[in-house]
Amino acid sequence: MTDGAFSYASHAIDRVDGPDVDLADALDILTSGTIVREIVPGKDAGEWTCRMVGKIDKSSRRLSVVSVVIPDLHVFLINVAWEEPKK
Repeated sequence: MTDGAFSYASHAIDRVDGPDVDLADALDILTSGTIVREIVPGKDAGEWTCRMVGKIDKSSRRLSVVSVVIPDLHVFLINVAWEEPKK
């Protein structure tokens, strides 16, 4: 992936409830989190959408990051949210 090939929706992080989460937290999940569920085709040809989860230092909860990936070109972060605990 080329440098600078990352962008995010303006609302992606603003909607996170609870402890403050910032872009660096979301990037940590993108680089070290675990892909959950299926990787599915995006809206346009060559796009893939996935959800990754992981823990960040400031919380014991797991953070979920949804992104659209265009392999070798771009990552677009769509949504960041705390994962709901399993019941």
